[in-house]
Order: sequence, then C-alpha cells, then structure tokens
Amino acid sequence: MAGVLLAVALLFVLPPLLRSRVKRERVDRKASNVSIYQDQLAELEADLKTGGISAEQYALSKAEIERRLLEDVTTDSTDAVHSASGRVAAAVVGIAIPVIAVLMYRALGEPEGINPPPPPPPQHAGQGGPMTPERIMEMVDNLAMRLEQNPNDGQGWAMLGRSYVALQRYTEAVAAFEKASNLITDDAQMLTDYADVLALVSGKKFDGKPMALIEKALQIDPNNIKGLALAGSAAYQSRDYRQAIVYWEKLLQILPPQMPLAQRINNFIADARAMVEGRTPPSQMAAAQQAAQQAAQDGQAASGGAQVSGTVTLSPALAGKVAPGDTLFVFAKAPSGPPMPLAVMRAQAKDLPLKFALNDGMAMAPMMRLSRFPEVMISAKISKSGSATPQSGDLVGSTPGPVKVGASGVQLTIDKVTP
Repeated sequence: MAGVLLAVALLFVLPPLLRSRVKRERVDRKASNVSIYQDQLAELEADLKTGGISAEQYALSKAEIERRLLEDVTTDSTDAVHSASGRVAAAVVGIAIPVIAVLMYRALGEPEGINPPPPPPPQHAGQGGPMTPERIMEMVDNLAMRLEQNPNDGQGWAMLGRSYVALQRYTEAVAAFEKASNLITDDAQMLTDYADVLALVSGKKFDGKPMALIEKALQIDPNNIKGLALAGSAAYQSRDYRQAIVYWEKLLQILPPQMPLAQRINNFIADARAMVEGRTPPSQMAAAQQAAQQAAQDGQAASGGAQVSGTVTLSPALAGKVAPGDTLFVFAKAPSGPPMPLAVMRAQAKDLPLKFALNDGMAMAPMMRLSRFPEVMISAKISKSGSATPQSGDLVGSTPGPVKVGASGVQLTIDKVTP
C-alpha cells in the first residue's frame, strides 16, 4: 500500500519534469520566428516585383533572412541541455520522495499499527473460566495421559502426584511419586511429599521407607519445613519425644510467629514435653472429643443416613443422541454454597437406566461430604468427550428441587441438551 501511494505521488510530480518546459517554449518560439521570416520573405519578393529593390539587393536580403533563420534552428543543442537538466531533476525527485517518506515514517510513524494484534485464541474445554472440581479432574487426567507419552518428565510426575493427593487419590499419588523419585534425586520437597502420602496409605506409619525419604530430604535441605514437621511427627510416633521436640523447635526458628502452623507446632511441643514429664498432653481431651465426633459421623454414614439413592433414566426424545460408550456422571451438590460436588459417580450410557447410590465415600474433600448437609441437588450428565467439565452438546438432567440426605427412590431424567 505504501508503494502504491508513493507511485501515485510520483505520477503527479515526474511527468511535468520529464516534459521540459524549455522544449515547449523552444517549439513555440521557433514556430513564431518561422512565421515572421516567411512574412519578411514575402515582403521582399513583393518589393522585387514592384521594382522597389534590385535583384542584387533581393539576393542579399534573402540570404540575411535565411542566415538568421538558420541561427534560430541551431538553438536545439541549447534546448537539449535544458531538457537533460529536467531529466536529472526528475531522477533526483523520484529518488528523494520515497527515501524522505520512508525516513520520516520510521522516525514519526508506528509500523506496529499496520498489523493489528491477533484475536485471542478460542477457549477450548478446560481452558479459561472458573477452576471447578470437574475442570481440575480433567486437567489431572490430561497430565497423566501426557506423562504416559513422556515418562521421563520427573517434575511432571511430581506434579501429578501432588494433584492426586489433592483429589485424595492416594494410591495413584504413591505411584506417581515413585516415578518422580526415580528421575529426581535432589528435590527435598518432592521427597517429603512422597513420604507424607506413603505414610498415609500405610496407616499413617512413618516406619521404613517414609522415614528414609524424610531423612534424605533433610540431608538435601536441613531447613525444609515439611521435612522437619514430618520428622517430628515420626519421632513422636515412635515415642522419642525428646527428638520430636528437637525437630519442632528447629522448625519454630524458621516459621514466622504469626503463621498458623507455628501455633500448631507449639501445641505439638507442649504435648511432647508433657509426655517427657509424665503428664497428660494438653491436646488429649480435644483429640478425644474429635474422635467422638468422627465416630458419630461414621456411624451415621454406616447406617445409610449419609446417602442418596435412586434411578437415572434417559428421555426417549434424546435416545438417538447417545452412544453406548458415552460417559455418564451423577453428581450431588449443595443447593447453595461452593460448586464442588459432594459425591460423584461415573458410569456409561449403556448402563441406563442406572440405579445410583451417592455416599460419603464418593466425596472429593473431607469437609465436603453428604453427611454435612441436610439437603442436596442431584444431577446427571452424558458426555461425548468423557470430560466432567460442562460442554456444549452434553445431555443433562436434574431433580426439580433439593432432596433430603438419606432419601431413596429418587427419580432423575436426562431430558435437556446443553446449548
């Protein structure tokens, strides 16, 4: 576009320079002089016929007129010089205009404005939007599939292990951390995370490999916060209360005093000192109360109170939109509050009509369970992609209103298509 505009500008400037004004003036002057000389020759011939001049005078005067006419004709060479100078000027102008225009644009213009920024890429499923539990589950599954194709990514396995811990998939977390520890040997934080989940699946026992991992982590980083905390817990568990105090007091020197963890560590130290001195630990009564509450909740779940059961069916109008291998999800959510499901069940469309039973064992987080809510909303979804994240084209259905926890025989129909 810039080249076209410069060409148009030069079309207005160069032609007048190439058509020399001097040349036009020469042509006009020559034509005028020839006409004058012709008139003079006509008058001279008339004088000769009337006898006003002799033949000798006529010949001399005619020769003089012809000489002057010849001198005017020889001025072509001078005009050619002027024409050449016009071409030189045209060449200078033809070069100067583009060069000056480009230099001024580089100094004053904004080249980036020629190309506008590209539009943002379209958001795909799992990108953008709120960080819902369904989206987190999908991201973790995607990471696991990527690591199967690239099994030498140690940091990726460590990230997958931490993600499984967050989702309470502890056995899978142990396997992921095992692969990470085979690839990474000098990451103290990864080793303590591995030890923590390994002890968890071993009944919260630190004996054996968990303690070996903790000791290795503290050799790499003696001030690792989680390593010191776990080392103190392991020593306390093995009734080495004095060593537990050593670990925890070192940890207190690292933690800011206002940090909540610092207060908990102080409480642990108080319990350990009480055990060394043969006194009842200050937290013993609180622990007993918590155990009683947990037992009550477990008893409620065992009696079937923390459960909702029923049947999911598919509307006949949508039967043609479903394939047998499509994924079927059944969710229980709080009627108001956080969007995290309280319980999730996964099946396939071929299982419809599906008898479902949602309970505390299907919770995604300990504090978000059915037994903690009097009522819940039950919904179901059929996904072509197998993703728990809501997508256009999903087939969905939900109860018309909340149902009481402990209800059975709940009827749920999938009868809508997500736009």
